[in-house]
Amino acid sequence: MDTLNLAKDTASLLPDGPWTAVPDDTWNPGASRLTHADGRSIRIDRARRDGYVHASVLYPHPCHFPLHGGHQPTTEMRADRGARALASALTRKLLPVYNEIHPQVVAANSAHVEAARKRDAFADHLASLVPGASVGDGHHGGGAVHVHHYGPNLSRADVDVSSQETHTINLRWISSAAAEAVMRAYAATLPDHTAAAPDPASSDTGTGAFPVEAIGPLAHEALGSDWTAEHGAAESVFTGPDQRVFRLLDDEGTLALWFDDAMGHSVPEGPLGGGAVIYPPGVWFECRSPSEPAGALAVSVAEALRSLTAT
Repeated sequence: MDTLNLAKDTASLLPDGPWTAVPDDTWNPGASRLTHADGRSIRIDRARRDGYVHASVLYPHPCHFPLHGGHQPTTEMRADRGARALASALTRKLLPVYNEIHPQVVAANSAHVEAARKRDAFADHLASLVPGASVGDGHHGGGAVHVHHYGPNLSRADVDVSSQETHTINLRWISSAAAEAVMRAYAATLPDHTAAAPDPASSDTGTGAFPVEAIGPLAHEALGSDWTAEHGAAESVFTGPDQRVFRLLDDEGTLALWFDDAMGHSVPEGPLGGGAVIYPPGVWFECRSPSEPAGALAVSVAEALRSLTAT
C-alpha cells in the first residue's frame, strides 16, 4: 500500500496549510507523515485490516503535558476511498482535539525547558558559593540536580536542586557554629521569623485545632460510669477506675493524652511539666487530623483510655 502518495494528495486538502507529506519508517515500513510548520504531525500507516489505513496524531517527545486517551484521537478508513475521504476524516475526528492540545503540549515543554535552565543556573550558583563544590545528577531523580561538597573533618554538604524551586539540603558532621549559622539563615527566610518561639512549658494549650471541649464529654460518655471527668475549653481530665489521671488536650496541633505515672516510677520533666510521661511504652493516643468528626475522635480517645488502664 502506497501511503505516501495518499498522504501527498491529502496534504493539499487539509485546512490551515500548508501541510507536507514525508515518509515515516519509525514504526512500520511504508508509513507516512503529514507535517505542519508549527510542529503538528499526523502519521498515516497501514491498519491491521487489509486495505485500510490508520491515522493518528503525534506529539513532541518527551512530552511534559499530562496526556490521556482523549487527547490522542485516531481514525481508520479504506485506503481506496481516497484523499478527500481521508482529509474529511482528519478534519472532523483528529484536528479539533489536536489543534487544542498541541499548543498546550508545546507550552508545557517550553516551560519545562525553562525550569530546567533556571534549576541548572541555580545549582551552578550554589556550587560557586562554596569553593570546591561540584554539580552532578540528582540523587532522587525527578529532574533534580545534585550539588555536593566534601569539607574538612568529614563534613559534607549535599543539595538536591529541583526545577520546582523547592530543594533538599543535607549537612553532615558540621560544627556547632555552622549549624547555628544555617538555622539563623533558615529562620530569616520564614514569614514570621521575627516572632518569638513559644515556650512549650509555659502553657498546657496548643493551637486549638481540635475541639477538646466537644471531644472530652463524648469520650466520657463512651467510657461509662466507672470513669469520672472534668471538662474545660482547653482540656478534659479523666480519672480511671484505678484512680490514674489522664489529660486530653490539643498539644500544638496534636490531640494527645497525657497522664501521671501512678506506678511508683520516676517521672521526668515533659513538655507539659512534671508528671507528663508515656506509660506503658507505645500505648498512648495521638491524632493529627482535625478534620475527623469529634464523635469519631471521642471513640478513639475512649478506646485508648481503656487500653491504658487495662495494662
